[in-house]
Amino acid sequence: MIPHFHKLLCALMALLFSNAAFANPIYYEVSDLGAGRFQYNYTIDNQTALPIDEFTVWFDALLYDNLLIAGNPSPGWDGVAVPGDPLLPDPDGFADWLALGSPIAPGQSMSGFSVSFDWLGNGTPGSQFFEIVDPFTFNVLSNGFTRPLPTHVPAPVPLALVSLGLLMAGLARRRVRHIATVSTLALAGLASIAMAPPVFADAGDVTAVSRELVSRQRAGRTLFDYTYRLTIDNGGEPLRNVVGTVASTSAHTAIVDGEVVFGDIGSGRVQSGDTFTIRHNRRFPFDPAALVWSFTADPIVVGDTAPVITSSPLTHGSVGAPYTYDVEATDADAGDTLHYALSTAPAGMSIDPVTGLIQWVPSTSASVDVDVRVTDSTGRFDRQVFLVTVDRGASDAPPVIDPIADQALVAGATLSVQASATDPDGDAVRYGLG
Repeated sequence: MIPHFHKLLCALMALLFSNAAFANPIYYEVSDLGAGRFQYNYTIDNQTALPIDEFTVWFDALLYDNLLIAGNPSPGWDGVAVPGDPLLPDPDGFADWLALGSPIAPGQSMSGFSVSFDWLGNGTPGSQFFEIVDPFTFNVLSNGFTRPLPTHVPAPVPLALVSLGLLMAGLARRRVRHIATVSTLALAGLASIAMAPPVFADAGDVTAVSRELVSRQRAGRTLFDYTYRLTIDNGGEPLRNVVGTVASTSAHTAIVDGEVVFGDIGSGRVQSGDTFTIRHNRRFPFDPAALVWSFTADPIVVGDTAPVITSSPLTHGSVGAPYTYDVEATDADAGDTLHYALSTAPAGMSIDPVTGLIQWVPSTSASVDVDVRVTDSTGRFDRQVFLVTVDRGASDAPPVIDPIADQALVAGATLSVQASATDPDGDAVRYGLG
């Protein structure tokens, strides 16, 4: 657990960084190494009131290949180059640098960060997307695009002259110890979870067909969590209380949440409302075949049929706006009384046990799990598990793009315009062409 003073520091960093997407410019110089290989040399200019411990520069998988760290400021910085992976939903590669000793202090400019690569595009490599990262939570504190190194950038301060004071030095040492501990535990978790021997019952002709990405979250320097919905195909008769469980045969892919509840299903294809989450170490190629699915189900007994939830859940809500979902279910057995309940639900959410009406007023933006259960008079039941994503509603302000002046250029010339934007809510912004 992060100590209390670290939590306060993280909150302060998020507050100061949130409205300054370009508060930490990363400048680059390009060197042509020949034979289609180039090298970026980066200079980081810390224009904030807090030190920079970690940053990540992303490389478009269609334009860059064979990334290699070519230089680290010495001593005290560690660089990691991660190749692109076309089998992941975020296929781009990246280079990440972490301060093992003194970070980049406020007002300090530091160079010596270098990465070489094969250039797959035309012309000369240019600007890239970067992120300033909190080394404890791996949240993005600031982001933007690298810029060509101008002539007016202050010369980097020699590392031998960097002095952050006794307090900052103490924090830096505690940070290094904390990061090392988290990394060790994360890798240990990968090994222990991935190697647990799975034991599953058979569910006939049910097979996993495809997965749909719901969310992506960074969990470490090279660890990323991917949350998916699963689509299965039932090639046999209808099944009751179907549950899918995934195991990993790869030491580099761990299972964070491996159970997917489908409830009662008919023949054919079904997509889950429930989700599963894997954690992959991007240092290694992702192997989809390493995810092994097993399914369990209860047999359907004639004359004693479980209820079936027939309605589809509402999966979106807004802060302050009433959320309602009327759960509907049927039971083939005459005379059975149905009872509705919430096995998992966010604070404040309720369900009418007789009608199945769910009511809730979200108070914060988040993604929350809901597990609904309907039970008949004989104790047989059906479940519906789904994820509700809550946005900020009317208070969710869009980002604002800074004005871009009209541009004039000669036909055939290259147009280069640096766009910038801020978000009133402090959300990180990303750029693209619509």
